Amino acid sequence: FVYFAGTVPHTPFAMPTSLLVNVTLTPAGPVAFNREWQAARGRLLAKLRSLGLVCRDYRQCRRLNYPGAEGASSAAYREPVAMGEPWLRRDWLYAESNFEQARLARLFGAGLAWFDSSVGTLLQSLDTLGIADDTITIYTADHGASYLGKGHVYEAGVRVPLVVRWPRIVARGRRVFDPVSLLDIFPTLLQAAGAHEAAATGHGESQLHQLTSASRVGRASAERPIFIEIGYARAVIRRPWKLVVLNDMETHCRPRAAGRCRNLHGEWIDEFQCNFSANGHLGNRVAGMCNMTYDAVARHAGFCDTRQLYNMEEDPLEQRNLVHQKAALYQELFALIRAHVERVEASNPAVARTLTQPPESHACAINA
Repeated sequence: FVYFAGTVPHTPFAMPTSLLVNVTLTPAGPVAFNREWQAARGRLLAKLRSLGLVCRDYRQCRRLNYPGAEGASSAAYREPVAMGEPWLRRDWLYAESNFEQARLARLFGAGLAWFDSSVGTLLQSLDTLGIADDTITIYTADHGASYLGKGHVYEAGVRVPLVVRWPRIVARGRRVFDPVSLLDIFPTLLQAAGAHEAAATGHGESQLHQLTSASRVGRASAERPIFIEIGYARAVIRRPWKLVVLNDMETHCRPRAAGRCRNLHGEWIDEFQCNFSANGHLGNRVAGMCNMTYDAVARHAGFCDTRQLYNMEEDPLEQRNLVHQKAALYQELFALIRAHVERVEASNPAVARTLTQPPESHACAINA
């Protein structure tokens, strides 16, 4: 079993510095120098510079806008990340006022190129060793791109790729369109290894049947709820509906100013405000512009609403809160969140106390 973390080092991540570091120093300890490793990084850096995805020097990297960057006229420079998914909007990233997000997108694109090169080396090693056909390789991430909504349960922050390669078993090109959970990876691997009883325990569900089906298109169970928790927010998705509830004792148990709440770092923010403080990038507030990465606040007017209900088919950008029009549906979906909390967090003392108290006393512990 090998776990490859493309986030090491996690921060600071900067180009071209990250491609010029000493390749003999690794999280597992020092390794012997390999000239080809350094040469491969040099070739990748030259390509990224030609596309405008890497600025020329430190001074240029620190400027928010650098139209003089090499390759600035290339398509990769203008739109480094495709915005074709329904839960993303092009002007969230490429409007002139959002130049900081576009700068981060170029950094993101450059990082993906480095990661792709690194994964290619790993897959080539599997081929060289003759074990590729019987090796399961999974690529995924723990959150969406930071400049689009990381730090909250909105779609742009929680939708991540999940790519599985198992040449002997999984047909190339197969796609599953309905959501699954990262919690499903562990039971899927257990079942693939023959540990069927162990795969049936825990919080996830094995998706091995999705991988081994002969069909090129798969559908996960539309009725199965998917649960998400980030900071003070919890959510449940049961197609086509998504319920978001905020459970912050600071706002439930104490008086608060209207339109104010706390982000996942515990920082107080104003509704409609761009969240500049979560990442500390340069520390600047630019008038009329969103200069930050954790920008779910700026993209969602109802960020501070304690109850949010969205129809994901009609409103994939999560802009129209229907909780007051769908009271019965809210209660139904909230009951799923509550049952999930009771099932997976019964050992949590704070949760355990609420389970022994009458429902009317739960307001400060579980948002109802």
